[in-house]
Amino acid sequence: MEEWRTYKKQGDFRVPDDKLMSLRSILLNNAPHMSLNYLAKATLAAVNLFPANELVIEKLETHLLSQLSNLPTLMLLQVYRTYADFTESDMRPQLYEESYKLLSERAGKIELPSEVVSLMYTFANDAELFKILENRVFALAEKMTEKQLYRVIYILAKSGRRHTELLEILAFYLTSKGWPPSLETRHAVNLIYACCVLSFTDQKLIHRATSHIVKCNLDLNDKHVTSLFKSLGILRWNRKPILDKMYETFAKLKKDDVQDKLVENAIRTAANVNYLPERARKMFFSLVTPSMVAEMTQNRPSELLDIVWSLVTVRAASSKVVESVLKPDFFEQLTAKAKGLEQSQKLAWCLKLMNINAAAELQLLLYNGPRLPEDFTEQQGIQLPAPKNRPTAEIVLKTLSSIAPKDYVRSNILTKDGFILDAEIVVNEVGKLQHLDSINSPGEKELYRMAVKVLEFSDLTLGHSIPTSLHTMAKIFLELRGCIVLMIHHTDFDAGANLVNRVLALEKMIKAAVTYWREGPSDDLESGDMIAEENELEKTKNGDETPRTKTNRIDQRLGIFVPDISKDTTVDILKQHFGQWGAVTDCFIDLKSAKRSAFVSYSTENSATQALAHNPHNLGGQDVTTYRILSEADKRRGIGITWLKEPVEEWKLKVYFKSRFGVIESVKIITHEKTGEKLRAYIVFKKQKAADQACWRRLHSIDGKIVKCRSMKTAKLQNKQREVASSDHESDPPSEVQDQAQSI
Repeated sequence: MEEWRTYKKQGDFRVPDDKLMSLRSILLNNAPHMSLNYLAKATLAAVNLFPANELVIEKLETHLLSQLSNLPTLMLLQVYRTYADFTESDMRPQLYEESYKLLSERAGKIELPSEVVSLMYTFANDAELFKILENRVFALAEKMTEKQLYRVIYILAKSGRRHTELLEILAFYLTSKGWPPSLETRHAVNLIYACCVLSFTDQKLIHRATSHIVKCNLDLNDKHVTSLFKSLGILRWNRKPILDKMYETFAKLKKDDVQDKLVENAIRTAANVNYLPERARKMFFSLVTPSMVAEMTQNRPSELLDIVWSLVTVRAASSKVVESVLKPDFFEQLTAKAKGLEQSQKLAWCLKLMNINAAAELQLLLYNGPRLPEDFTEQQGIQLPAPKNRPTAEIVLKTLSSIAPKDYVRSNILTKDGFILDAEIVVNEVGKLQHLDSINSPGEKELYRMAVKVLEFSDLTLGHSIPTSLHTMAKIFLELRGCIVLMIHHTDFDAGANLVNRVLALEKMIKAAVTYWREGPSDDLESGDMIAEENELEKTKNGDETPRTKTNRIDQRLGIFVPDISKDTTVDILKQHFGQWGAVTDCFIDLKSAKRSAFVSYSTENSATQALAHNPHNLGGQDVTTYRILSEADKRRGIGITWLKEPVEEWKLKVYFKSRFGVIESVKIITHEKTGEKLRAYIVFKKQKAADQACWRRLHSIDGKIVKCRSMKTAKLQNKQREVASSDHESDPPSEVQDQAQSI
């Protein structure tokens, strides 16, 4: 057997005849006396050496079948894998079926993580058995090494199985202690790929993986760069450090190593994340060669259209590239290549061509090539479908109709540049709506056409609305056409508010957009200081800390809480760091709390949301996770948790309460300052009903540990609710109820 292993290592399975005869006699004479482990290894080796009808094979397989139930799990798995390929004799299907049966029986009782991972690799296509193995991973995740956790995530991605709760647990343990040192560059790339394939947007996991690639200055080859471009483009992970690293590596690759697919992925990613370094923009002019354009025009016209449109959105398109898709015969060639063309696909192609045509007019000033005909939309019969699944946009339109008559608002509009608008209105210099035709009337002055677009999508990884490259391009082109653009983030517009508050909020947005158009940005908040009286701003000995503990000066929608900052972190450092995401209107460090913490306030809610989305922040050499200051609405949706004896882990809390009551927005565990002991936890649900239901039961059992829940509502709010509840029952109950009460 040792000789056969030597031949196997050398890649030569042809054992000399004299050795083969000797091996046959040894196996025949010693088969009944072999140990179980050696019997299995000898049989699996002999399968590769002898024909299925050999006596030695029959004898070995007979002994192995009788001892199969006593084999260790990993050895039994080798038997299963071997006999999946060798099925020539009657004995071999029995070994295959029996080994599968034994593995299925053991799957729910496995205690070794290595065995679970090996079985998941093998049975990735067996849905029933794979589900049993997933349940074992739940129980064994805490015992798994970093590589085993990584492998399970990668197996789930390869098999296309998105088990959200399991992925959350694996990501929690994988990132709980920083980036695991045992994982290499390819592991980080594969984890990002897995998050993309599974649509698993764990911000912390992706951040750790990308930061590891950037901080360690790892060398990326062309395969790594191709995978990262594709994955981060789909995830829309627009973090500057990793994108700069990727484009820097992309620029260093030799031209011979740069394939067309890599160039195409790099261009698409730039459009998806709305970011392209200046060096890369210049590089694209030389990489998109005429031969590449000619090949794509002939064989892949739809992909060429996608590439040119992406280049236009990031302002990296040359006149020759644009001319290749605006030729009169290109659209005919495009539709001829498509079989069974759907109306939605044709609409998308037409809109992209109209965007490119607008870029040729407004962006490429020296362009002299062909353009789309003026009646292109009529020729192609373009009709916009009714918008679906856009509740915020519908409420914005209803609010606009409440402000002015119907003939003052036009909805669901397609512009000649290929941009779809939610609404079009005409306003005067103070933001009041006017009749749509009044802008063309003689004698009317100071009237402006305004385009309204609701950004209702949520970014997969950042959890809030960020204008895509398409929206950025639309804003630029519409403003060049003399139109004011009002983009409403769904996070900035409270669709659940009453009509009066919605009207006031929308009128304020319209007025601000008009003011910005007429006068430019306001300079009131450029200094970054909070508008307050001078006698309320007390400075400490260092001159940079304000010993205020109350946060009622900060609008809870605009403020963030920065806990556990180091002694070296000053107000100036905080302003400089958090100023990356918008104008900081106030910043102070709280000296009276148990731990050194700070509060930062922005001028807009979108800036605060973006700062929160970039967690964790590196301040003073340590990672700090920021939190939004809880408003009264958040307190209504929140619960506080204390444990009676032993603390419960964060992921178990999240899994338990999410599976029973509803979607969770955040989980925060409070620890003791000195000992690190877990004291209590806070959970904020997406809906108030979920928090109320969780508090209906005061005690919950989680993994055998008892926890106590309480509402995070303020006492004032709870008393008000009690008063409302009591007022609903002020009338005397019926006599039957009184009689029952007296009897009780």
